[in-house]
Amino acid sequence: MKKILLALACAFVMIVIPKLLFAQSKPVLNHIALYVKNLQVSTAFYSDVVGIDTIPEPFHDGKHTWYGISANSHLHLIQGAKEITS
Repeated sequence: MKKILLALACAFVMIVIPKLLFAQSKPVLNHIALYVKNLQVSTAFYSDVVGIDTIPEPFHDGKHTWYGISANSHLHLIQGAKEITS
């Protein structure tokens, strides 16, 4: 009986515990950052055309606009790109 209990305990440790500790969850999108040439034009596009709402941005330097795109995801526009790329 002890050998059976020991075998079950070993199986539990070798099979169940690693699955609990190292279970892979699906990736979650936290934020997207876009480097833009003209912050004002890009901000107007995402606000007026796409229709997403801005959220407070922590830098207050005039080089960033932040949007909430879902409960835990954000879009960050960052002024400073030298040219427009596709």
